[in-house]
Amino acid sequence: MEMRRLRVINQLNSYDLEESDSERGRSPDNFAEGHGNLPYRYEPYASDADADGDDEGSGSEDGEPAATGGIPADFSRLTNIEWCQCGTCSYINMEKPEECVCCIELERVREKNEGQAGDCITQHPAFQTVCLDPDVLDVAYSHYKQHYGPMDKFQNERRRYTAYRQFVRWIWDFLGKNIRVPLPACVVTHVRQRYPSPEFTGFLDVESAS
Repeated sequence: MEMRRLRVINQLNSYDLEESDSERGRSPDNFAEGHGNLPYRYEPYASDADADGDDEGSGSEDGEPAATGGIPADFSRLTNIEWCQCGTCSYINMEKPEECVCCIELERVREKNEGQAGDCITQHPAFQTVCLDPDVLDVAYSHYKQHYGPMDKFQNERRRYTAYRQFVRWIWDFLGKNIRVPLPACVVTHVRQRYPSPEFTGFLDVESAS
């Protein structure tokens, strides 16, 4: 585990982060300037994985693949946990049905976890290092800061936001412009437990985020 952790940190130190078209010039702080105070805005910044035709397969200069496989909205998911197949999801503090999605429902996440001992992506050996290790997150945030400047937020908020970015990069690599993917509820739950906050916000779709 320690060797994996050091390897990830070294890779981050030597990796000049290339941002996708959807991320360039768009920090959470800049986005909030035109939308008022957004509590917990560093939480899942994601939307429907079904991208518009102009974005899907358009191929930005970074060559980001389009994400597919959106989960239909079902408001009953906000009041029960029957949709969870991995055994670690929670609907507590989830405000929209789009947030109530299990990692097993997402094809790319299933592919990443294929052959692993645990059913949940959070049980993958790399998840702890890539998405939860504070040193790895701080190094990843340092790269983010080089592009966008510092986040004027508490450490746990920065680490949550960075953890979600790390997870998306780990699973989907690059995403095209205006393509957002739902974060599995199990992932959100584990990140919130590790880096808690008294305030939570939820899933932002493309229209809400633009």
